[in-house]
Amino acid sequence: MSEVDPYLDLPISKIFELTNTGIIQLDKEWRYTYVNQSAEKILGVACNKLLGKTIWEIFPQDKLSPFFETCFYAMKEKQTITLKDHCSNPGTWVDIIIHPTSEGLKLIFNDVTSIKNEKLKLQTTFDRLEVATAAARLGVWEWDIVENKFYWDDQCQRLIGLITGTFKGTLKHYRSLVHPEDWPRIKISSKKAIDSRRMGDIEYRCIHPDQSIHWLKSHARTIYDPETLAPIRLTGVIENIDATKQLESDLRFVANASRTLTSSLNYKETLSKVASFAVPDFADIAIFELFDEGGGVERISAFHKDPAYAWQMEQLLLNPPTKGHPLHKLKKVPKAFLQQVVTESFLNKIAHNKEHLKVLRSLSPNSCMFVPLIVMGQTFGALTFITCDRRSYIPSDLVLAEDVANRASQAITHALHFELKTETLSKHDDSGETEPFHYTAPSEGLRLH
Repeated sequence: MSEVDPYLDLPISKIFELTNTGIIQLDKEWRYTYVNQSAEKILGVACNKLLGKTIWEIFPQDKLSPFFETCFYAMKEKQTITLKDHCSNPGTWVDIIIHPTSEGLKLIFNDVTSIKNEKLKLQTTFDRLEVATAAARLGVWEWDIVENKFYWDDQCQRLIGLITGTFKGTLKHYRSLVHPEDWPRIKISSKKAIDSRRMGDIEYRCIHPDQSIHWLKSHARTIYDPETLAPIRLTGVIENIDATKQLESDLRFVANASRTLTSSLNYKETLSKVASFAVPDFADIAIFELFDEGGGVERISAFHKDPAYAWQMEQLLLNPPTKGHPLHKLKKVPKAFLQQVVTESFLNKIAHNKEHLKVLRSLSPNSCMFVPLIVMGQTFGALTFITCDRRSYIPSDLVLAEDVANRASQAITHALHFELKTETLSKHDDSGETEPFHYTAPSEGLRLH
């Protein structure tokens, strides 16, 4: 014999009292005719204080509220309406079904306070995360492996060079923003993060719409289905590491320059190598110049990061700086000069003529530095560094350039001393003198040219 459900014999009114759903019946005069226990709790008013009273007597302050306006509309239009996340009392949230009946209006309340509170907690957590990621300049991303769709937050889109809201969420769009040389590494890194069940990190380049290249670092973690253990999402953050990469390049340039400066006593050859090492780590264009005794400037070597600009480099060597060029001022006042932004007026000032101006414009210079090479108190020459991308030199770059120039100046001094010593010893040998020879390096007055 099957077991009989104990609720089958209960009257409807009793069942209403057992449910967690609040139920209220209003007549056409807006009087309470029925209120169950759950509705009492939700409203915070005892049933015996509600029955027979109009809704306006109990809640006069809410007569013009959107809730009561909705009730009027539902009764007038004979239309059932559902209100979501309605605050019936401070701290109490309900979903309400407003249903017109032949007797008046029936209100069915579902207490969703716990759900609402969880949503608020989740939103609070999200807001805190958003503040933290914004402060750290981190972008949050997610790859839905099952659907093969991507989600990027606003910061993530900005970091990768997009206007907020323009990311299409597809693998194809993502790939189009990544430097082609780095895409294979991203695929390998993603697979490794999924297979190893560990955090995965990768550094890669992205290409902004203006074609500028920027470095990003991504930290990723795989989320797995708790039942099948299959990977379902890859989520993580990205950060811009342009500054870190630039610092690495700067240090690499200084290290290469230092090694070169101690490897040879041929200062022209050595300084040309130093200029070449500056490209592309520290500059897009690097030039080594010497000053002659007559006040002129001789360009010894010029290097560009792109071999396609070889002709322009030849033109720079063939056209020494004009009198309006900062290098001439540098010879008189040996102080490093930083032109953070190369303007059109600046190009006009240093150009020989219209044809030369065209050459300078074709290089698209953005920022430049002129650093003197001072040997024994005299301005011996200069190193010029130029950027042609969106990067602008800042004072800390000038400090680094001056450090390299100081090392170069010391190397030149040693080379000149060696030349003088060698020349003096040669003359001593040619004279046939037998007395011991003692060489003392001059502290000043050494002719540099």
